[in-house]
Amino acid sequence: MATVKPAYILLGEFERLFKEKYKTRPNLNKYKHQHGFTAMVDQYGLDESRAITEHFFKMERPPHKIEDLLYNYEVVKEVLDRIREDEVNRAKLREETRLRVESMRKWSNNE
Repeated sequence: MATVKPAYILLGEFERLFKEKYKTRPNLNKYKHQHGFTAMVDQYGLDESRAITEHFFKMERPPHKIEDLLYNYEVVKEVLDRIREDEVNRAKLREETRLRVESMRKWSNNE
């Protein structure tokens, strides 16, 4: 089980991201919500939980309520994983395309 400190780090991160997006402080009960963030940290670790929280604010789902994040962080994680997988696949396809173009250029220059 994670300690309480990472949960408060994520609560601070949520508060900072909320402030940046809406120019106001969110109404948070930090003691109540620490348990949800502790569960997230236990499941995914601090770095991945921070990435999930950041991605939650990139999603077009206003208003960004803390309850929505805590009830649906598994869904946000799945979306984040799909995005990462897509980036890897696109990089692979770009590399394959680059190699094909090079081989076609060599072939066309030899004719």
